[in-house]
Formats: sequence, structure tokens, C-alpha cells
Amino acid sequence: MDFLPWLLSALVSSLLTFSDLDRTFYIPKSSIWKRIEIYTWFSGFILLNALLAMCFYAAVKDIPNLQNTPVWLVGMGSGASYLALVRIKLTTIKINESEIPVGIDLFYESVRGFVYKHINSLAKEARKEEIIAKANDEKETLEKLNEEARLNIYSDALLSEKEKKEKIDWLKRLNENEKGERDKRILLITYLLTDQTENL
Repeated sequence: MDFLPWLLSALVSSLLTFSDLDRTFYIPKSSIWKRIEIYTWFSGFILLNALLAMCFYAAVKDIPNLQNTPVWLVGMGSGASYLALVRIKLTTIKINESEIPVGIDLFYESVRGFVYKHINSLAKEARKEEIIAKANDEKETLEKLNEEARLNIYSDALLSEKEKKEKIDWLKRLNENEKGERDKRILLITYLLTDQTENL
């Protein structure tokens, strides 16, 4: 039973970290090697957060006020609280017009920035490869991509009616724009792969 709170602490922290990574970065569908590289970075960062969350649990589990709290709840709470704790800035120092945070946040954000920079580089490269490959496919006509984009918008259960209308309006503006056919196809492909729309 003693291992349960340690496990829960690591698990909660891991799930929250993965959720943030998955929401932030594009995961390539076609390139298995890029997926392996990206998920390797994902795993390393998730493992780091899980270990630090367990260290945080070790630091708080013997606090007298928590002795009457179920251990599984303390474990889950420490996993979630740890991620809030590491973002705390104790103070900021101004050096040459730049504000530098001082606290746990300084270390954590440095590591996070390093990891996110590498993942972003891999994700951008994979996204470009997929977009170019699809843009060079003659079967991916402007008409077919427009139809696919409309179906994508109307079938997206997470979009509100307002958001659907905004995306349909973007689609209309794109087709009425003076951009060349290849540029329009690239923008449509980018939207279909990433759900991102460019301001027109």
C-alpha cells in the first residue's frame, strides 16, 4: 500500500505533463522516425516531472496537517501541486531592461524551454515534410482539399457554432483571395494537418 501514493504522484504529474505536450505540439502522422524522436523527448520530460513529483511527495508526506488525510489523496495532490509549485517566481531581477525570474521557476523553465525547443524543431520539420509531400501529390486538388476542409469543420464536435462559422468564413476568404492555386493548397493542407488557419 505504501507505494500507491508515490505511484499516484508520478502518474498525475505524468498525465498533466503529457496533456500539455500533446496540446502544444504537432505529432506527425506519416513519419514514424519523427514520431519516435518526438515521443522520446516526450518520455524524457514526462519521466523527469514524474521523478520530481515523487520528490515533492517525499517532502510533504510527513507534514503533521496531512497525517489524517488519505495517503492516495496526498499522492494525487502532490502530483498536481508540484507542477504549480515549479512555476512559482519568488522575485524578479531587472538586468539591462530584461526581467529575470528568481526561484524554482528559473530552473524549471530553462529545462522546459530546452526540451520544448528540440521538440518544436522536430515537429516543424515533420510538418513541412508532410505538407510538401501532400502539395506535390496531383490527386490533392484544390476542390478536393476544400471539400475535405469543410467536412473537417462540420464534423468537429469540439467546435462551437461560432467557431465553425469563423472557419467557414476563413475558407471562403481563402478561395476568394488572389493567392496562386499552390499557395491555397498549401494553406488548406496546413489547416487539415494542424487545425491552424492563417489570417487572410
